[in-house]
Amino acid sequence: MRRIGALTIVLLTLMLGACGGEDVAGTYVLDKAFLRESLREMAEGHADMEGKSAASIDRAVQAMFEQILGSLQVEYVFVSDGTFSMSVSGQIAGQAPEERPLVNGTWELEGDQMTLTLDESAPHPTSGGTQTMQLVDGNLYPDLPDDELPLRLKRKG
Repeated sequence: MRRIGALTIVLLTLMLGACGGEDVAGTYVLDKAFLRESLREMAEGHADMEGKSAASIDRAVQAMFEQILGSLQVEYVFVSDGTFSMSVSGQIAGQAPEERPLVNGTWELEGDQMTLTLDESAPHPTSGGTQTMQLVDGNLYPDLPDDELPLRLKRKG
């Protein structure tokens, strides 16, 4: 009976450790398919799209997606030492984003909430500020105001 109790404690300890210890170190990229679907859902609720067919909405969303986001690429690299870098490349609405070096900082994961702290020297509007993200099923969801499109970062590879 003691062996069963000891085995149960060991198994529970291993299970609890696995639940809270998800390894988030790695490279994450903007999930464009998720963003496109978010745009589609937004378009379906827009007054200009009332009475339009699903195919018509899909074409409008695809055109809007390509026009606005073009070749935009966003990449976060989270290192196991608690540092990160973020880079942006490509075009937004047909224009190249401002030339800016990598944004660097530190990250910390508590439960399913990741907090990013940007370096003070970063040439970014939120330099020295923080950004939170939620970790759900291996994906990161930046906490954004309700009126902004939801974003998802997925692990690259």
